Amino acid sequence: MLLIAVVSSFFGFIFAAPGGVIINGFVDRKKYALIAAAGPITNILLAIIFLLSNNFLQLVSLQKFFSFGFSINSWLALFNLIPIFPFDGEKIVKGNKKLYFALVMVAFSLFILPYL
Repeated sequence: MLLIAVVSSFFGFIFAAPGGVIINGFVDRKKYALIAAAGPITNILLAIIFLLSNNFLQLVSLQKFFSFGFSINSWLALFNLIPIFPFDGEKIVKGNKKLYFALVMVAFSLFILPYL
C-alpha cells in the first residue's frame, strides 16, 4: 500500500493505507469499537493541531505544511469512518453507534471547513 501512496502522489492524489490493526484475544464489540476509533480520533486531533498551528503561529514558511497536514488528516479521518469492512467505521458502528455518528460529524465538519 505504501507503493500505491507514493505512485498516486505523482498524479496529485494521495491514497495512503499502509496497514491495519490486528487484535488478538477476546475483545467484546464495545472495546473493539474503542480500539478502532483510536485511528480516526488520532487523525481528528492531528487535523485540529495543524489547523490551530496554521491560524495561531502565522508562519508563512510553514503555511503549506500546516494546510496540507490539516487536509490529509481530516480526509483520512472521514475516509476511515466509512462503515464497510475493512475500514474502522464498520467496527465502530457495530460496537457504538453514538460514538460512530459523533466521529463522523466531527470529521465531516473538519473536512468541509476549508470550503465554507
